[in-house]
Amino acid sequence: MQSPKYVSLNGAIYQRTDAAPKRRTVAAIWAPSKGDADITSDKLTESFPELDEAEADQLAAAAKHVNNDTFYEYLQKADSAIDAFGVEPVSLDGEAVDRFGLDWDEREIGFYVNTGDTYNATLLYDPEDGTVYLTTMGDWLQAWEYNRERDIEKVVTEED
Repeated sequence: MQSPKYVSLNGAIYQRTDAAPKRRTVAAIWAPSKGDADITSDKLTESFPELDEAEADQLAAAAKHVNNDTFYEYLQKADSAIDAFGVEPVSLDGEAVDRFGLDWDEREIGFYVNTGDTYNATLLYDPEDGTVYLTTMGDWLQAWEYNRERDIEKVVTEED
């Protein structure tokens, strides 16, 4: 039997990696997922019941064409359509900027529609890969940190 691509653990969805773990921990075996980049009208109405079908169709179609120049306008439309609390950056504090080897002007690592709770469904734009995700801000941030730490480990290993 083939291992599942995703697994749920305590309500969080993790993506399985093929990398052999250095120690037997869940984090080493399962990588957190950034979220769903395949945004459809059905997924939007399921995540945001107050969203009508026409708005969901427009947001789903537009999500595929968002880029670094248009993401803010897209997220503002989504914010208005789902009656949320505005568009906000996912910003790192000084300690995290240092830990992840970023410059201070790189501290805003994503932008999302604030739906009231870290683990509520939201639309989030990742400027690093130019993708809009249907996710939660908390899950996306965990995946971003996990991937960044793995990237740092690779660089350190290659330097040794």
